[in-house]
Amino acid sequence: MILPKPIALFAACFAMLAAGCTAPPPAAKSVAKTEADGTETKLYEQLRGGVFNIESALDAFTKARDELKAVRPKLNANASAAADDLIDMLNSAASLAADDAAEPTLAAAKTNYAEEDERRLGLVAKLNDALKELSDAPAVLQDIRDAAPAVNAEPVASALGEAEEALHEAITALGGTVDE
Repeated sequence: MILPKPIALFAACFAMLAAGCTAPPPAAKSVAKTEADGTETKLYEQLRGGVFNIESALDAFTKARDELKAVRPKLNANASAAADDLIDMLNSAASLAADDAAEPTLAAAKTNYAEEDERRLGLVAKLNDALKELSDAPAVLQDIRDAAPAVNAEPVASALGEAEEALHEAITALGGTVDE
């Protein structure tokens, strides 16, 4: 008697189970390796995302500095002094953000996991410090606006906003939290 295919497959599977034929469980070593690979890959992706956003912040810092330098000839002495202060803040924040922000590699995450994770944590701390450096920037920019109302400071304000947003995104990408 010929059985229909579904019944025949069921009968064959039942016979194999009854005979004790089962697949061996996966080895613990391969499971641990998979978990380690996932952790290393996650670290690499965090660093890569963080560095990408740091580069965006650095571009915004450059844009803000360039905008300030462009309006500087139009500023009076008080506004010029405020612009110098703002440029110093931008330089300091950019220096903090750029420090140790080299492009990551998956190989480094795999071979030097602890060092790369310390690097990630260090970047989060430096980026929070960069945000603190910029905490007075809106007030200084307002000083420039007050001292030289005819000067369009909006491009500088926009670039500052872009830089702060990119720093926030970098901290988040790195798995950190923004200090309040």
